[in-house]
Amino acid sequence: MLSGKTGSFSCLRCSSGAVSISSTSHAWRRRYERNWGFVQKVARNADQVEAELDRITYATKTRGERHLAPARPAGEGVYAIVRHEDHTHLAFALELPTKPGDVQGELNIPQQGSYIITVRNPEQPAPPGIGLPDDEKAELPQRLRARFRGRRFVPVDPPDFLDCEGTEFGPSTPPGFSTSRTWNGVTTR
Repeated sequence: MLSGKTGSFSCLRCSSGAVSISSTSHAWRRRYERNWGFVQKVARNADQVEAELDRITYATKTRGERHLAPARPAGEGVYAIVRHEDHTHLAFALELPTKPGDVQGELNIPQQGSYIITVRNPEQPAPPGIGLPDDEKAELPQRLRARFRGRRFVPVDPPDFLDCEGTEFGPSTPPGFSTSRTWNGVTTR
């Protein structure tokens, strides 16, 4: 993912996964499943990020040498983080593949979408089942920490939040916002 800044670009590697609130009702649980992610790596060029996606070989005491397959892209496209009234959207359009296939279906990646996105305050307690360990949380500069004013979540404004490794982000729906479509619990318009 590339994040545009005035005069420069940062290359970001972000990880995400579904977090669901447990319940005895499977249908209820699906309605409240959310995708949360975090910025894993920030670099000035894409080669630095891509190098970490190569095949990994490591040793274990019980199984010897092990291998992890290289990561591969699930899609390529364009995106923008846009301020809209009191919230921010992550709007995107998938360019490759030209038509979403099985991989995009499994990962709930539509051809295009607009997610309402927030940043989690690393100084506030995380909701159950969400959040990085203390040693991996973002160390935000004071100008970004001040944007929280004691709140647990704020809009991704400015997008500079995403230039800090460990920044956690996720979907949010502001009061009164109507939705037209939902993928895996993430609100899109």
